[in-house]
This record gives sequence, structure tokens and C-alpha cells, in this order.
Amino acid sequence: MFKAILIAIAVPTLLILVTGCSVQDKNSSNQEDQARVKGENSNIPETKADIVGIVKSMIGNEITIIQIDMEAMREQMMADKESTGDDIEEKKENNFVSGQSGGMGPGMRGGGGRTKLTDEQKEGMQAKMLENSLGDIKVIFPVGIPMYKTRNAEASLADVVVGSSVTVWLNDSVVDRSIAKYVIIK
Repeated sequence: MFKAILIAIAVPTLLILVTGCSVQDKNSSNQEDQARVKGENSNIPETKADIVGIVKSMIGNEITIIQIDMEAMREQMMADKESTGDDIEEKKENNFVSGQSGGMGPGMRGGGGRTKLTDEQKEGMQAKMLENSLGDIKVIFPVGIPMYKTRNAEASLADVVVGSSVTVWLNDSVVDRSIAKYVIIK
């Protein structure tokens, strides 16, 4: 009888302890996942990017970028969405929710849940970007600055090609010209 009571008390106690430990493990795992979503690269600037645009030309490490007004582009996309009557539920079914993931805006990273764009969609997106151009800006990409592709893969100047999208943070200590301090290539 005593053994039965002891087992009846010990088993639930052990279950509670084991469950409590697994919740703790899930919490630490969740924190790791959040850090991974933030980006494996912890040195990404916390500030908004200074330049978002398309590479127009390159001469050495001097890059001419067609700067895009991302706020105007977002507004245009929202207006297009409203005029065409796109339904967010329809986009969810296609694994794409506008404004979700981290691929297009400053400080954002490539995200899951996106479908690949067709060539027609890419051309349409690039046309919208050009419509919202703020003009050309020349930026120097010094050797040794952090450069990454959208999936946090390290990149170099060799990965920058005419037509690629770039997000650039500028070195604030240089005022007479635009010098990059951090670059993401898309």
C-alpha cells in the first residue's frame, strides 16, 4: 500500500518536473529562433538604411545607384492593391503576404513564406522602383566593409553587378562624399 501511494505521488511529480524543464528548453529555443530571425549577423546597423536602390553602373569600387523612395513605392503598392481588390487571404494561400518577410526594405532580411517572382513580376517591380527614383547617387564601397547577400551569406564587391538591388548604410563620419559602411545585396 505504501509503495502504491509513493508511486502515485512520485510519478506526477516527475512528470511536472520534466514538463517544466521542457518548457524552459522551448523558451531558450524560442529565444534562439528570434535571434536567428533578427539575423545571424549581429553587426547589422540598427538604424534605417540610407540608400535603397538599383546598381546603375560601376567603376572600380565607385558604384552609381539609382536611389529609390521606398515610402512612395510602398504607398503606390498599397494603392495598386486597393484598386485591384487583392485579398490578403488569397495571398496567404499563395504563401505570400504583402509586407511580411524581410526581403525588400531597409534593414530587412530574406524571409520564408515567399514564392519566387516570375520574370514578369520582377520587371513590374523594377519598373515601379524606377518610377519612384530619387535620382542617381555615387557611393564608394571600401574594401573590408561588411557586405552580405539576402540570406546572410557573406558577399564582396565581385557580387555587386549592374541591375542588382542594394541596401546601403553610409559612414556618418564622412560628410563630403558617400562612403558605405554596410551593404546588403539582393
